[in-house]
Amino acid sequence: MTQRIEEAPTSGSSSSEQWADIVSRWHDGWRVHPDGAWESGYLGSYRLGEVTVVGCRTGRCTGFRVADRDGTERGSTDVGVLVLHSGRESVECGGRSLLLSAGEAVIWDTRASGRFAVDEHVDKSTVFLPRAVVESWVPNLEHLLNRGPVPAASTTVLRGLLRGLAETPDAALQRHSAGVLASALKETAFLTFSGLVPDHTQVAGRLWHALTRSVEDRLPAAPTAEELAAELSVSVRTVYQVFADNGTTVRSYVRQRRLARAREELLDRRRDDTVATTARRWGFVDQSTFTKAFRRQFGRTPSDVKRSSASA
Repeated sequence: MTQRIEEAPTSGSSSSEQWADIVSRWHDGWRVHPDGAWESGYLGSYRLGEVTVVGCRTGRCTGFRVADRDGTERGSTDVGVLVLHSGRESVECGGRSLLLSAGEAVIWDTRASGRFAVDEHVDKSTVFLPRAVVESWVPNLEHLLNRGPVPAASTTVLRGLLRGLAETPDAALQRHSAGVLASALKETAFLTFSGLVPDHTQVAGRLWHALTRSVEDRLPAAPTAEELAAELSVSVRTVYQVFADNGTTVRSYVRQRRLARAREELLDRRRDDTVATTARRWGFVDQSTFTKAFRRQFGRTPSDVKRSSASA
């Protein structure tokens, strides 16, 4: 394993070109062409077996990343994971423009060209992984490339590992096994890839929680599927489907929760409301309808529940 560190020039008419040349040499597979003045910066590169990590700290700069068809064979078959530790950077990937903020990442094909722009100081790392390795993890890799940004929550482990690598003294780095560190980087990069693939059950679970919370907040009113959909910015069909997946309907769930809240009041010995008053408060037009629905759900009448609470 080797560590390379190089400072970009801080002055001179050719500083932008020299800085871009350094970046190009350290990022196998493509070249960087500056567009305007570049501020000085720092680069640190690590080769860990088949994994390459490039750390970069720089100020304002803009330019184009162009695939280098005459570059190394290694670079032309890599996938890059660009992670921002701090600052903001806009990047163009696959014809799409993305604005990355601190903690976020983008996964891109090193064969693709694109524009980038840094408007403030950034600290970032790029992990280059062999395409064949990534494809063995993610069969639908082509659908994930050039998408993003990957949320910061999905890059926490990877950022921590990259920080640790950058802060490890040279002597300690030489004592570590490159294979172990490379495996760890590949594994945590895979977690970053996985963060792009939504888990349907988790998404549905979060939506169910949001829907039921919205219903609870609106009681004793009876929200419709249309109202819930508008509040959560989803389709009405999605609302119906989520309730169906949980074995109920919007109307049935609202009635169940109204009855449950009414039962809580009837069991509260501090309250002296009549059954009829409780029924009206929770949206039932008459006591008879309330009693039938209550018995069907709890197996007892509201009056029985109130009497048992009073005698307890």
